[in-house]
Amino acid sequence: MILLAAPILALAMNFARSLLLTLLANADVDITGPWHDWTGFAVLGLTAAVLFGLARLIEKPDGEDSTPHARGSTARSTTASRFLANGLAVAVAVALLFHFKTAPSPRNNSVVPDLERVLPTSAPGWSVTTDASIYQFRSTLQTDTLLQRTYLKHTPTGIHQVTVYLAYWRAGQASVSSVSTHTPDACWPGSGWVLESQPVTREVLATPGGPLPAAEARLFRNQHFPQYVWFWHFYDGRLLAHLDPRSPGALLKLAWNHGFSREGDQLFVRISSNRPWSDFANDPLAQTILSSLRPLGF
Repeated sequence: MILLAAPILALAMNFARSLLLTLLANADVDITGPWHDWTGFAVLGLTAAVLFGLARLIEKPDGEDSTPHARGSTARSTTASRFLANGLAVAVAVALLFHFKTAPSPRNNSVVPDLERVLPTSAPGWSVTTDASIYQFRSTLQTDTLLQRTYLKHTPTGIHQVTVYLAYWRAGQASVSSVSTHTPDACWPGSGWVLESQPVTREVLATPGGPLPAAEARLFRNQHFPQYVWFWHFYDGRLLAHLDPRSPGALLKLAWNHGFSREGDQLFVRISSNRPWSDFANDPLAQTILSSLRPLGF
């Protein structure tokens, strides 16, 4: 009873702690430092106290004859032995599964691309800005190889904006499923962008050099500002089909097929713009960007 209650209590107490910290943050309270630490200590102490109370509750009262009959004792001992043997077998099976699914990559010495040199730093008629703020997400994304560059052009019809985001993981650095949880579908709504429903979510983009690999196509809006988004996720040079990042079943299937951390390197490419693809597909900038991505296997 105590062993079964422990994980249930741990989940419930940590949920309560997370809820409390979220409510405090919503009330403009700085939850870093003492608040974060002391709520953790309080949850640990309270959980231990509840388990201690449960142990005392199920303990035999003083004076009760606790000597079991031999037959009952043998039966309970046999049942406990079987339970323990089955538990150990399951534990060994799970350990072996994760061993083979998380084995270190034999190709972990692959050359990491210099993304700063991949994308053009200038283009005729366009102003170029490199966004350094994305490096704050390095620990979340589990990679330092990041780049986001925005190109702006003033035209008679208004400003044209094209943003290119690149992220690279060398072999064995991150699991496929963990990278798949950081798509625009999962991350953008949390920063104010609203995903608009579209009849087509995969699109083969036409270019003068031929069609591109099928892209995941989205349309987001932040108030009245649109953002057309196309993104690709490559694993070991192969384009992966996009899965719902909020579906545990889909992510587990992806992890099972490709391993929780396997030998393939990964590349994530996102192109976004306030204009449809057809508005800038023939622009020399687009051709330069796509040509620069080809050495990465795009």
